[in-house]
Amino acid sequence: MGDGVAEQLAAAGESEVEEKVSKALEVVGLDPEVRFRYPLEFSGGQRISIARAIIGSLKYLILDEPTSNFYVSMQVQVLNLFLDI
Repeated sequence: MGDGVAEQLAAAGESEVEEKVSKALEVVGLDPEVRFRYPLEFSGGQRISIARAIIGSLKYLILDEPTSNFYVSMQVQVLNLFLDI
């Protein structure tokens, strides 16, 4: 799983990839140790997808109905996460 989050960093030749992956996972509320899990071990992938989106040096993140398929409680968590970021 960590490889999926780090994919764009590795492609760009970034250094300190493991540290950046750990930080991105912490930002989205996941334990950095989850980077050793397989994607199928997660229910949904919203936090992992968000970590993948924010790990690079992006200036903008464009979202099109980012919470449309979530339960209300998960919508609130994800929207709060975006506000924190």
